[in-house]
Amino acid sequence: MNWDGEWVEGTGRSTGEECEQLFSFLSRASNTTKYQRPENREETLTELVMFWNQRKTQSLSKALSLKYKKVLVDLERRKKEISDFCKPLDILPASVNWKELLNDVKSIASGGHREPPQVNKSQAIILLYKDLRLTPPSMPPDIKRTLDELSLPDMSFVKIPLLAKKKAHKERLLLDYWKSCDVSNIKEELEDLFSNIVCPFFERAMELCYFEKVHWKTRMKKSADTSKQRTIYRKKLSFVEGKLQNLFQSYVVINKENTTTMSDIDFGRFKWKDCSNETLLDMADTNKRILLESYMKMKRCEEELVVLEKDMGSFIKYYVDKAELLGAK
Repeated sequence: MNWDGEWVEGTGRSTGEECEQLFSFLSRASNTTKYQRPENREETLTELVMFWNQRKTQSLSKALSLKYKKVLVDLERRKKEISDFCKPLDILPASVNWKELLNDVKSIASGGHREPPQVNKSQAIILLYKDLRLTPPSMPPDIKRTLDELSLPDMSFVKIPLLAKKKAHKERLLLDYWKSCDVSNIKEELEDLFSNIVCPFFERAMELCYFEKVHWKTRMKKSADTSKQRTIYRKKLSFVEGKLQNLFQSYVVINKENTTTMSDIDFGRFKWKDCSNETLLDMADTNKRILLESYMKMKRCEEELVVLEKDMGSFIKYYVDKAELLGAK
């Protein structure tokens, strides 16, 4: 989405590999020119390039007109795709905030559109104690009993930065936090730990896992040409689906007010996410991307038409000036 030409403003419908067409044509001379002297090799390649330019010039008018018609057809098809997509939702394409939708989809693709929750010292003590099983000095028995009775889900698939540090670093942090923190409010922090820290991290992990699943499904459909590739993709897909299932089961245990089902996650509907555009509230994230992709292709077609019109105008002006010059002579 950051580097593909269809998602970059101003690129039009160019493939970005126009030079490769010339190099592909010149490559057929490699077996001959590598045995020639430098001066003969340079002359041969020059003649080939001049022939390429001559052939391109002679067919330029036809190529421009054919490409213009092709882009016009593609533009109408993209407009129809957007209209057909928006019609069941009772929204007009002109009323959609495309820039906001683009930012939303980009942020989702980069790992979720919410900032990771910040852990305070009391919550860090709880997480580090459960992770390390290390008792800080002078810990009151009632607090130790409370922490021992606390049941946290498996955090191995959840990317909490605090728990990703090295063991020695985590031990130092636990001792430092214990010395500088008011431990009297640890019991009050337990509820906030689940609702504001653990649950959001599980939600982010499920979002990332869902998009990873979509990625491997797409790869298996588009690029799995051999049975070996399909086997590799199926193993990766099976692992991701199992990981997503485990994350959801742990999430249901810690979030008693959960209204999301596994079916919702399979379709990319995350009910815990905020959506500023109510008309897109029930739209799956994959559908957001499909709609946005059609819009981006439509914009690239419009840009390409402007470029083609300019090229055709320059082409006609060149030959008109040429004809006037010949007529004057």
